[in-house]
Amino acid sequence: MFDGEARSKRQLRWSFWRMDASARSVREKMRASQ
Repeated sequence: MFDGEARSKRQLRWSFWRMDASARSVREKMRASQ
């Protein structure tokens, strides 16, 4: 029970990290193209 909860939290954190990283790379590309 706890193991599944911890795994879902880890996946949630991983997806948030990926969204943040992709948003940051998009921001860098926009800044570079200006």
